Amino acid sequence: MGDCKVIPLWRGRKSGLPTWGPTMEVHRADRPRATPGPAVVIFPGGGYQVNAPSESLPVVRWLCDAGFHAVLAFYRVAPCAYPAAVADAMRAVRLTRHHAAELGIDPERIGMVGFSAGGHLAGLVSFAPHLMADPDDDLAATISPRPQRLALVYPVGSFLPPTHEGSVARFCGVDSPDADLRARFSLERLVDRDAPPVLIAHAADDLTVPLTSSLTLARAYRENNVDVSAHVFPRGGHGFVLEPPDAGAAWPDPLRLWFEQL
Repeated sequence: MGDCKVIPLWRGRKSGLPTWGPTMEVHRADRPRATPGPAVVIFPGGGYQVNAPSESLPVVRWLCDAGFHAVLAFYRVAPCAYPAAVADAMRAVRLTRHHAAELGIDPERIGMVGFSAGGHLAGLVSFAPHLMADPDDDLAATISPRPQRLALVYPVGSFLPPTHEGSVARFCGVDSPDADLRARFSLERLVDRDAPPVLIAHAADDLTVPLTSSLTLARAYRENNVDVSAHVFPRGGHGFVLEPPDAGAAWPDPLRLWFEQL
């Protein structure tokens, strides 16, 4: 893992932000795959309550070792509700493309990986880039936040039951979102033919985020004739990140091979 550049997402453009950010960290690979090189934007999980450390720097190190520049996005969480996290996520991708030349990044080779609630956020950016336009984002009219390639690892894909209710409540900012609100932010309802190719990974014994969330999303991809690579592991629970979820499963090699196609 090489140099790290910290970039505030809203420097001087937005008031009332948390003291810690939101920010993005750009970590350059010591031996990038190309010049300029591909980059992967990381959205950690944490139930829209935290940005989980286990899905942050360990993923950065792994990506950089594999020859990718890594952009770690720290987005707003509760008590900030929609549209805060979405605005931050879209801004992070746009800033990556905006600063691509100085960062040694190819703006047309941007991947994205999201874990758990971060998978939901990555899906919103990828499937619904016009969901909202933050008035403070001066790049919104000219730079797309949609990645060329997407990976969702045990994602909170659907907000419809059964799902991770804590993520739903904190994202929406209400304890009991109604059916219409849940449907509005359910990823399987947002997939269309313009969605980027996706890899989905989930463990069948996940007791936090039901496997049905990922299966429904994969079905939506197939119905829209967009490339999907779905990996269901028999064991692993929730939060396996880069650790093999089962002794017989090769992981995270499929993730590396997926991004090698950037």
